[in-house]
Amino acid sequence: QFAIPEPSGLPDQGHTVRWQTIFGSSPSAINIRLQGAMADVDAEFADIDTSTSTAGEARTVTAVRARFLRIKTITSTGGTSLTAKILP
Repeated sequence: QFAIPEPSGLPDQGHTVRWQTIFGSSPSAINIRLQGAMADVDAEFADIDTSTSTAGEARTVTAVRARFLRIKTITSTGGTSLTAKILP
């Protein structure tokens, strides 16, 4: 989970978030979600974007209004070495 800084004096207009999935060997099925919340409380996290690409991919989401982000694997069948990251 990552906290997103909020610079003082700037109105909250949302953030552009880039995230990526990489696999050592491709799974036969995958469901990974980018989730966001205003407070770092598990029950507050909600889905922002979903990836089901078994080849891995980089995705961009605009107008994200969240102070905390996380990437959560929902289901995965097969494959090895999952790497999921939020890109600068």
